[in-house]
Amino acid sequence: MKKPASVIHLLQDLVSICSVNPDGEPGVPRAQANEAQIARYLSDYFSSIGLDTKLQTVYPNRPNVIGSTKSARGKLPRIILCPHIDTVSVGGMTISPFDPKIKAGKLYGRGSSDTKGPLAAMLWALTEILKKIPPR
Repeated sequence: MKKPASVIHLLQDLVSICSVNPDGEPGVPRAQANEAQIARYLSDYFSSIGLDTKLQTVYPNRPNVIGSTKSARGKLPRIILCPHIDTVSVGGMTISPFDPKIKAGKLYGRGSSDTKGPLAAMLWALTEILKKIPPR
């Protein structure tokens, strides 16, 4: 995985992934309405920053992603970050939902403010924290 160069690039990566919740009318073909692709991206990202990772199947194509520090790092304080990775329907959107665009300093695309924006911020903060903790 090529790690994003900034939190903005990370957010653009996340927004570009269709992770529409399949309940109701997703606004995309049902086969595309799942979280499997974004879960794989997050799993790869976790691995790239030195975390152990696993996917936990909850429903078909809707896994949880669990990342944890390697035991070799020793005892560390615990941080639990728990955002959701699905988005609501893209039906009726007037912009391309998975083509993140920056206009006037704002990033537009499905999930950019709920919850892919906060997810990108959490991941970037975690990445920076882990850089300061030497492996044991």
